[in-house]
Amino acid sequence: MRLLGSTILYYDHLITFSDEVDYIWNRPKTPSAYWFFLNRYFGLFSRIAGTIFSTVRQSSTSCKRFRVYRYTTLIVGHLIIAFLLTMRVYALYGRSLRVFAASICMAVVLSAIALWLMLGPGNYPVSLAGPLCRYGILRKRALRMAGVWEMLFIYDFVMFCLTMVKTWKTQRRHVTRIPLIHVIFRDGILFFGVIAMSILTNILTYYLWGLFLRGSLSLFSVNISTTMMSRIMLSLHKAIHTQANSHRTTSGTNRYSSSALSTGPIELDTLRSSDFNRRSMFSR
Repeated sequence: MRLLGSTILYYDHLITFSDEVDYIWNRPKTPSAYWFFLNRYFGLFSRIAGTIFSTVRQSSTSCKRFRVYRYTTLIVGHLIIAFLLTMRVYALYGRSLRVFAASICMAVVLSAIALWLMLGPGNYPVSLAGPLCRYGILRKRALRMAGVWEMLFIYDFVMFCLTMVKTWKTQRRHVTRIPLIHVIFRDGILFFGVIAMSILTNILTYYLWGLFLRGSLSLFSVNISTTMMSRIMLSLHKAIHTQANSHRTTSGTNRYSSSALSTGPIELDTLRSSDFNRRSMFSR
């Protein structure tokens, strides 16, 4: 399953690279573009290094170092995705400081619980049989690690609910469908559906599977998360540029009133409302 997740990540990178060039590389760089690069290429290069390292025979010391590397990249990968989800909600709610503060407070609380669970007692028995570095998770440790993933699922679920509520309310206020809001709503459902299944399945491995299979879907989950986040970021950039081109072909007036975009910077991952405004994305 580790190789399957990495293969999906590599393959998706290849088939979407042309869109990346068209909608990211060939456009003026904004903070959202750099966050896209961080999510996409941190996941890609960390997986390549991990794949290479996992195929060679290792000593007990190097195996422990590999375990630290693997968990570090997993944590950093999920932190990047959680940050992008938070900024999407912050943007959707018109850069509301109240929503942002509530999201950060929840993230801090859940992270503190996850950290307490991770630092709890429990050893990893290591197996050096064969060329692969394998390590098992004892029952007591498995229950703690399941709790860590449950904290992650809770945060993703809350961000999903906030996104769906805002986009649904915004769309209902307007008779004409707003393309960008529709993209965020559609991709939000798709993203959470795929990610929720991968995270929940991984959680079940800690409860139901054997010593060396517990947590075996962790890497698969983060690879799928990285892939899906890159996909929806590209999808939104594409929708924005498509809408901009359609606006240029009209008589010069907007299809939608200014109130239709009253949600603020509705782009998925931008940190500033001026990211697309300075490119005349919504110029009148």
